[in-house]
Amino acid sequence: MLHSFRRENIFSYDESCEKYPLFEKIINDKETGGIKACINSILPNSSIFESSDFIEYTLYFLEFYPECPGLLILSTLSDKLSHDEEIRLMKQNFNISIDLAFNKYCIDKNIIFDFIAWAIENVKNKNMRIAKGLSEELIQKYSDRRLARRLLKKLPSDFNSESAWLLLNILYKRCSQLLTLDGGKDGKRNREFS
Repeated sequence: MLHSFRRENIFSYDESCEKYPLFEKIINDKETGGIKACINSILPNSSIFESSDFIEYTLYFLEFYPECPGLLILSTLSDKLSHDEEIRLMKQNFNISIDLAFNKYCIDKNIIFDFIAWAIENVKNKNMRIAKGLSEELIQKYSDRRLARRLLKKLPSDFNSESAWLLLNILYKRCSQLLTLDGGKDGKRNREFS
């Protein structure tokens, strides 16, 4: 559960900030830890990550809500990703936000996988190599066809070798199961599909 909302501190920080409604939506989205609010509010306006005051606000709110998956992801998307330490921290925060979404908030996998695909697509706009690495790591970690499909739709084909291989492997296993179905009374393999 998110920490209690400290309205007096936030208003005193800068009441007139036009980005404040976004953070309020994220913080008040207790059902998905700010994930849906991030996707719905930021998706049409990806240039928001380039604003230095957006980065400051994200870090400010993260101090009050350190276990909010939405804010953690925003902090990773706000990083410039130009130094090894920034990249390491970004990956760490990215993984923590996903773990919190699964384990603390118990958010539906479909919502989380949409969130992952959306976030990786935004990372790709800053650093293609890092986005590809994140994509591969997450496919290996979760091995889920729904995530693989989303990444195949959102990312360029050269990013998706892990996703494609995962889906092909699942298809191969299903085909193998069909071919090894009980072939009759004697329990021999069904040769009809061979």
